[in-house]
Amino acid sequence: MIAGHSELGGNRNDIGQLSSIEDRAACVGWITSAAAAVENICAPENSYRTTVQRIADAAHSKSGLMIYEYVLHMSEVLWQLVTDAKAGF
Repeated sequence: MIAGHSELGGNRNDIGQLSSIEDRAACVGWITSAAAAVENICAPENSYRTTVQRIADAAHSKSGLMIYEYVLHMSEVLWQLVTDAKAGF
């Protein structure tokens, strides 16, 4: 899932806007799926869960053509979650 985010941002213009509705919809789907995964594995008060929820809320409410930026933010949080989980945190 995390590695798949790079496929979503391939059709951006020179200022980072996605060029098609399909790409934007795919980003919304990826963000929703990632948020659901974190909700399933992290307690409600966990900082990863609250951070991912804030990113998802912002992406769904005010991202528009720049939604891929939220995908990038969330993917970095997920990478850190995996790193911490492997380290036993």
